[in-house]
This record gives sequence, structure tokens and C-alpha cells, in this order.
Amino acid sequence: MRLALVALNLLLLAAVTLRPSSDNASFISPTCILCGERGSADLILNIVLFVPLGAALGHLGWRRLKVGLAALLIAAAIELAQVVIPGRSPTLRDIAMNATGAWLGAALLQALWSAPRARWAPPLAWVAAACGVLAIAATGWVMQPAVKRNGWYGHLAPRLAHLEPFAGRIERVQLGREVMRHGYLRQVDAVHRAVAAQQPIRIDGIAGPRTTRLAGLFVISDEEFEEMLLIGQQGHDLILRERRRASILRLFEPELRIERFFASLPEGTPFRLEVRFAPTHACATLSDAASATCTVRIPASSAWTLLLWRRFWSDNVRAVFGFLTLATLFFPAGLCAAALSWTARAALTAASAIGVWGAARSFDLAAPTFGEMSGLLAGLLLGAALGLYVRRADGAASVPTHRP
Repeated sequence: MRLALVALNLLLLAAVTLRPSSDNASFISPTCILCGERGSADLILNIVLFVPLGAALGHLGWRRLKVGLAALLIAAAIELAQVVIPGRSPTLRDIAMNATGAWLGAALLQALWSAPRARWAPPLAWVAAACGVLAIAATGWVMQPAVKRNGWYGHLAPRLAHLEPFAGRIERVQLGREVMRHGYLRQVDAVHRAVAAQQPIRIDGIAGPRTTRLAGLFVISDEEFEEMLLIGQQGHDLILRERRRASILRLFEPELRIERFFASLPEGTPFRLEVRFAPTHACATLSDAASATCTVRIPASSAWTLLLWRRFWSDNVRAVFGFLTLATLFFPAGLCAAALSWTARAALTAASAIGVWGAARSFDLAAPTFGEMSGLLAGLLLGAALGLYVRRADGAASVPTHRP
């Protein structure tokens, strides 16, 4: 069974790392550490990717040093194979991070296995729960807007490499009281203030045919061509992006989408689009609509979106990842809670739920859903069940046997 677990991990690694990639990103230097705009996300994923393999090898009884060396050889073989795989850019960083992840997997397995029977398990359960709540608060903080205050350029229906050209026509864009132009924004201080105050953006234009990829209606970029704000169209959907703190940390940022927003707008029809940004959601009105259509707030369990690109993922897939995020965050607390009484476990569960709700609302995230709270409860219950098993197995092993 243990060998089968190792084999399964190796198969999953091969499926993830040895398939061609459709990413058209430029060449990455083999010695690069934080490569590209999302370098931190890539670095963390390379660590996380090998954690299960490290845990599986540790479960075989391998020492952590041996696990790290084995992962180093496996990672080196993968990177060598990627030399001939289209869309892949092998780097020395990936090898180092993969080996680190395997070592951490073995270390975590040992720590988690010993935690329930440790004398400091009861206070550690509360510390672990507090860390889970802090992770939700950190997610909300990272999702906050953070635009640069340097020179800005306006792009009306831009023709940029990462966007499909908008085949309609944009006639006028107004941000608050400022009329936008195509090119360098001379009134940049006024535009800075309008964006910071989240003034409404009005776009007048003529509708074009439906796009297959993302097409920009209006984009603001800085002097380094980094995107500060985007209002675009993809198919019938309205896409809204704003630079956030996640970009500073080189993580993925949330993309706000209003589905089928342009479905009732025929090609060649004049339109007026008004968008109002808020910290974690946005509202838009098309032409003379009586009411605005708003996106939902960013979920409390959206920490996983900082690491994974998810534009085409369904709502059900996102819900599953949200469930797993909360379960993972609170699993360690449940594991240590095996040393608590039933009353203390109930108090820990209630405090965790209240803490998650409070952290989410303090940073303008959506109130936790039933599915997210179910993930929190599942993590605590699964951790407690494993902790009780470890404590009972340890107690049974310590019972002396008497021969007749």
C-alpha cells in the first residue's frame, strides 16, 4: 500500500510536469529565481507539488535527508526531459524547490504524526486555529487594490499582444470628471485621485462582434507597461481587472467577471457602459439599464486563486477548491484538538467559525458560504479523528504484555 502511494505520486508528477504547455511566455533563464510577473506563485507551486511525494516516502520510513536527495534526482530528471517538451522552460530553481518540497513533506508527516500525543498539543490546537483565521485575513489583505502612482498611459480599444483587438469602436472614456485619451495621460495626478476614490468609469462606443479571447475596451498601464486597470469583453462576458497587492507579491490576481453582460447588445449598436470598482467586487450598467449588475465579492476561501490560473474553471470546481482550502487550513487544529475534551473541541470549532467570518468581513471578502464552513468543519473533524487514532495506537503500544 505504501509503495502504491509513492507510485501514484510519481504518476501524478509525470502527468503535471511532462505534458506540453500552451503557455506562450518568453524564454526563462535556467538560473532565474523569481521568474516573470507571477514568479512567487510558480515558486510556491514547485514546493507544494513535491510535498505529497515527500510525505509518501517518509511514510516508507525514509529519513528526511534521503527523501530530499531522492526528490533532487527525480526533479533533475524531470527538468532534463522538459528541454525537449514544447512550452516548458527548465530551471535550476525548480529542482531546488521540488527537493525542498519533498523534504518538507517528510518533515510535516513526522510533525503531524507526533503532534496529537505531545504535551503541548492542547495550546497548539488553539494556535493552529488562530493561524487558519489569520490566513483568511491575509487573503483579504492581499486582494486589496494597490495601483502604482507613476506615469500612466490610457489605451482605448488597445491592440496589445496579450489581448484580442476589439472590433467595435470606442468613442469616449471618462473617469470621474477626467476625459481619457489614448496615450500618455498628462493629467496623471487627477487620474490617480479618481482611481483611488473609485470614481465611475463611463465608456461610449459601438458594439463589435463577439470576441473569442479577452479584448480590451479600456486599459490603463504604467510606464513599465504593467496593467493598472482593465475593462474588457470576452464573448458575452464583461471582464474587470484592477492591480492588487497580489501583483506586488508576484501572485495571481482575482479577475472579476459578469457573465452574459453583453448578450443583449447586437453588433453595431451604440452603447454606454458605466463601471464602478469596489475593493473586492464591481458593478456595471449598460446603456439605460434601470439597475446595475454586480459581481460577487471575492470568497473567503480564495487563497488558492493566488497560486492557480483559473479563468475557464467552472463554479463547481472553484467551490471544491474552496472547500479543500478551508479543510487544509484547519486540519492541523483538529489534529491537535484530539488532546482536548469534547467541550473544548466544540469551543474550538465555534471560535474558528466566528474567527473566519470576522476575518472575511473585516477585509471585505464575502461572508463564508455553507460549503466553506463545511470545509472548515471537515478539516477539524478529519484532523481530530486521525489524532484520536494516533493517541489510541500509541496508548495500545505502551500497554505491557505479560507472558504466563
